[in-house]
Amino acid sequence: MLSGCPKEAGFLVQAPVTQLPFKDNSFDCLFGWEILHHLESPEKAVQEFVRVARRYVVLFEPNRYNPAQFLFGLLDRSERGTLHFSKQKVEALLRQSGLTVLFSATVGATFPNRMPTFLLPLVQKCPFHLPWIGISSMAIGGK
Repeated sequence: MLSGCPKEAGFLVQAPVTQLPFKDNSFDCLFGWEILHHLESPEKAVQEFVRVARRYVVLFEPNRYNPAQFLFGLLDRSERGTLHFSKQKVEALLRQSGLTVLFSATVGATFPNRMPTFLLPLVQKCPFHLPWIGISSMAIGGK
């Protein structure tokens, strides 16, 4: 993925998510986008996120209650971790790492680069606050 980033994007770092090469409190906010469901121990990654974040940790993970996400998790072995994630799970990971959950929700309507365009008008009318509609669960944790 790093090879696809434009050179002007700034510095790029490749490192294990549980051993980030940054000092404690290096960033105001750490943002984790749908990575935890691929890990054997997401708790260790979130603890590392908390270590390098000065104020906030923002997590997005697949919403297992969304029928398409659930099916994706069943059919694609590399996405099997999806079946374990919900808004409550994301909140629990933040709390277990000592953070206060400031906000959480199920969000999103389309699968990036995968949603057939003919479905967009219908999907855009869906009430995304319902737990089985949003494709992702997100939560913001604060120190």
